[in-house]
Amino acid sequence: MVKSIRTTCTCMATVAEGGKTLPLSLAPMGFVDVTITTTANPGAGLEQTYSAIIETDGEGDSPREYPIAMQFVVADILKAESPSLQIHEADADAPANSSLVLFTYRDPRVIAMPTIRVLGSDRIKAEVRASTIQKDHDRKTLPRYVVGVRIEPASGDGGELIEGSIEIETPGEAKVTVPVSCSFRSDIRFQPSFVGAGGCVGEVVDRDIYQEFAGDAWKDITVVSKPEGCEVRVSRFDAGTNRIRLTLPVLAADQSGFLVLASSDRLKSVRVPIRYQPE
Repeated sequence: MVKSIRTTCTCMATVAEGGKTLPLSLAPMGFVDVTITTTANPGAGLEQTYSAIIETDGEGDSPREYPIAMQFVVADILKAESPSLQIHEADADAPANSSLVLFTYRDPRVIAMPTIRVLGSDRIKAEVRASTIQKDHDRKTLPRYVVGVRIEPASGDGGELIEGSIEIETPGEAKVTVPVSCSFRSDIRFQPSFVGAGGCVGEVVDRDIYQEFAGDAWKDITVVSKPEGCEVRVSRFDAGTNRIRLTLPVLAADQSGFLVLASSDRLKSVRVPIRYQPE
């Protein structure tokens, strides 16, 4: 007598052939097919285990129990490795190139070619191609596609941070978004790396920064752009000590921004952050 089939999860169901219901009485050497199904729990992880217990009549008052374990790997959505792409101090003489691998955890399904879209910067370029790797590299993951990423430099970057994101969409899959950031190496640097303007709001202060360079030193410096409402000017430039004195008012902290300085011939420029620190 098969009395019952207990399961460890409400997501599991049991169906006997021919619509038979429990309890079932079997003749000696008889059998009945019972299908046990389950729906994967999205929050239970990649590898999931479920079990059922078949309870039958035993000797005397003690029933017999027969456990059945169900173990499987959940078909996973497409993922990106790495989850974010960050390039620091790339060579400014050529585009910065990198790539993302799109993979699944040994999912046997056919994964359609995704479409990609770049947001946030027209200097970030991306294209997708099928992966040439046919076998999983660690017995768990399977590379599917590769997204080639190229970030174009521009004259006068001076360490400016280029930011954007790549959206990856595949039919039937959740959207994957990968943040992208890149900065290009500059032969012009300053110490400190930002202008800290502290004091009472509206107070005019002088701040010194010192130029470092790997190429030719500047002979003159002009202000190309500045935060709105900030009347910043170069009040002194000492070519002997590479000191640049900036005169500027103290503004509210949320008005912090960037100051762009350039050589007088405008062939070189650099962005320097301004951080207002009002008292």
